[in-house]
Amino acid sequence: MEEQLQILKRTIQAMDQLVNSGAVRGINTVCNEAGVHGTKYREVRSKLRKGAMPRYFKADPVVLSHLVKSYNISAHWLLTGIGSMQVK
Repeated sequence: MEEQLQILKRTIQAMDQLVNSGAVRGINTVCNEAGVHGTKYREVRSKLRKGAMPRYFKADPVVLSHLVKSYNISAHWLLTGIGSMQVK
């Protein structure tokens, strides 16, 4: 469960980076593009910011795939936390 939570945290971190860089308007943009509801990811981000434990622990594979294919986020980094977030 801890590893799943770490992957989810990195997923949120990648989405926040995309928002902060101006690549997307918000988490909903990424989720809509991937075909999933953004509610889960907004809730997780809110809980993590407050230092609380989210009730969801798994990132959707379709979201991970979308981040990798559409935004050059490193799959290796998403899954392991090793290396750079973005592929050069």
